[in-house]
Amino acid sequence: MIRQDYILQLIQQLGEFIRRAADSRSITADGELNVHLEQLTAEVIGLPSELIMSLPADELVDLFQVSDRMVVEKCFVTAEIHRLKAENETNGERQTEYRERALFFYLTIEPNLTGKLADDVRQRLEELQAKSID
Repeated sequence: MIRQDYILQLIQQLGEFIRRAADSRSITADGELNVHLEQLTAEVIGLPSELIMSLPADELVDLFQVSDRMVVEKCFVTAEIHRLKAENETNGERQTEYRERALFFYLTIEPNLTGKLADDVRQRLEELQAKSID
């Protein structure tokens, strides 16, 4: 229960940031996005965002598992980061790459979730899959 509360709190923080970024679609918003993502990845995942964005997804999950701590949380945050980057990316190829990586991380954790969090992740999966088809 504590784990899911923590993840739900992360969702709320990311959601608030997404709303602010969407409201001010400017160069500053993109810069603010990158600063926020760097802080978030350092705090929750313990790795620089550049590494998270460039390392192959399966290797990143292996790295999370080696640390043996908060694997679900780290995968969730990584999925959210990629989903957020996809929503703010203008390059179609990069946008697709971010969506696919977000799908990978959501699918990795989805079987381990229950309750509202599982519902939220399923909804995100459906949204990403629908956008991938478009």
